[in-house]
Amino acid sequence: MPRHALLPLAFAALLLLAGLSWADGLHALPHSGAGALGILLCTIVLWASGALPLSVTSVLAIGLLAASGVAAPFNKAAAGYETDVVFFLISANLMTQGVVNSGLIDRLAAALADAREADVELSLTLVESLHARWVRLLESIEAAAFARVYHHPERGETRTLGLSLAE
Repeated sequence: MPRHALLPLAFAALLLLAGLSWADGLHALPHSGAGALGILLCTIVLWASGALPLSVTSVLAIGLLAASGVAAPFNKAAAGYETDVVFFLISANLMTQGVVNSGLIDRLAAALADAREADVELSLTLVESLHARWVRLLESIEAAAFARVYHHPERGETRTLGLSLAE
């Protein structure tokens, strides 16, 4: 496990334990509400930090809701995943990945009438307009913001915003 993932994991565990250990609840929240809040905050930290893969974090949150008794039994904890919308979104994502990975998207784009018959100037104008918008946006950002440092999870390195935008 990368070293940069240890601090978010520790912080998430602390939030989880704090929420679950509040015997009398938290202010107006009952014990189960404080536990759910601890699980929610733990999940947010794990999602935002990328310390664990998103799928693992999602399953972990459901498991914690069921195991802690906050949303027992398991079917109550997983109730949000029973809707058709969840399966529709998963299916749409899988189909999109299949179309992109197979190269079908490139063939479809090339087969469109505007790609075969339209003047290339239309596409160039679109790209120029998009470029002009990006330039305006980047010029509006203060110079100090480009020196801000963040951790790039895929490369495993600390980078500046300016370096990332320059690539």
